[in-house]
Amino acid sequence: MNSTEFQKWCEQLQLVAQTRDLIARIRAAPPERHVQGRAGNSTRHLPQPKNGSHHSI
Repeated sequence: MNSTEFQKWCEQLQLVAQTRDLIARIRAAPPERHVQGRAGNSTRHLPQPKNGSHHSI
């Protein structure tokens, strides 16, 4: 979403200036943390009850 699209979106939602400014600062800021590959973030294979095959989720 570019700057013009962001402004239109804010207008559609009728956001007050303070809220627009906050969202704009968040959008411009770098990520707060790096996502790491952990057990909870990985693809798992679960057997399907119908046919016993495996599916990725």
